[in-house]
Amino acid sequence: MGSTKLNFNDKIRRIPQKALTRTHLTWQDVMMIKLQVTNPEWSGVMAYPFKDLPVMWIEDELTHGGEEGVVMCKGTIVSLLTMQTSITHGIPVPTSSGTVPWYVDAVDSDTVNTYIDDAAYGYPEGIVALMVPANGGATSVHPYSSDDTDLNGWNSASTSNLSLGANIPCGIVMENIYQDIRGAFLNYQTHDAYSTIIEGRLDVPFVDLTKFTTFGTDADVAAATDSAYALLRKKWQFLSFSSGSDCGSGSFIKSDKYGKMVIESGAVTANPTIQTVGRVLTYDCRYPRDLSATIQNYSGITAMGTVTEGVPVDLFVFAQSALEKASLLHAAVDVVHRIQEGMFGYARIQLIKG
Repeated sequence: MGSTKLNFNDKIRRIPQKALTRTHLTWQDVMMIKLQVTNPEWSGVMAYPFKDLPVMWIEDELTHGGEEGVVMCKGTIVSLLTMQTSITHGIPVPTSSGTVPWYVDAVDSDTVNTYIDDAAYGYPEGIVALMVPANGGATSVHPYSSDDTDLNGWNSASTSNLSLGANIPCGIVMENIYQDIRGAFLNYQTHDAYSTIIEGRLDVPFVDLTKFTTFGTDADVAAATDSAYALLRKKWQFLSFSSGSDCGSGSFIKSDKYGKMVIESGAVTANPTIQTVGRVLTYDCRYPRDLSATIQNYSGITAMGTVTEGVPVDLFVFAQSALEKASLLHAAVDVVHRIQEGMFGYARIQLIKG
């Protein structure tokens, strides 16, 4: 049942002092910068992120004036929870009601719940679904971390892992998805509902697991392995595959357990399945080019040109972050070498409707 408390014991958000004094970002602060989709088709479904999703990272305070928890990065393959999905804090039919977290009581630290229907911080009538990461049709385990604790939200690092049952994809998100904290503060709400795209053409970084044998996989998350995959999956969409297997042009793509792209099948006789989200058009590791390597930048700036040896910024930072996490050489010249040998690059993807 929902609480009968009024939210007079709710908190007021103040701008942290470090947000007023911080002057620069390091590469560790950089997430996937752009996601450009050609000829996108929207699903037409507006949805809030599921309340209990773990925080992937806390966005820099300079952006919003307050700490913001991102629960899914742009490009994540998502699934939708509807009234036919049985899960705590989901959206049941109105006669079944249900509750969602409202705010954390500033006096006794209890999480106060409110009704999903007919409550200010439940879900408006136009919201009929909630977003979660797709998992390729296999149960996925999503651990909480110190980021959840730091935000003093509904969950903390000590909360039991969130388990999502096998689900079916419903497109990708075009922007970073922020934690649903409506009602958590008396004076604060920045983000609202989001939608997905189900068709279009886009480029995402790829990593060849045959060439980068220590990159890691989605198995590392549930096992709490400190791999490059476990680090990068929080801030990046990417395609991973093993060269030498069927992964050529036309190969079908599905989600792994955490909304990242993997090859579903590259067999010439393959057909799309209910898990198929797209197909590979081509791969590209032919950098630098277009005179971009001759663009000079100020020292310390992460931008295409001499700083990134002519490699597009997203691809450069993705590759450099992965190499550094794996304790491999990661100077600019090393990043370019790894790209040119095919360890990293861009995959051009065609999203296709299921």
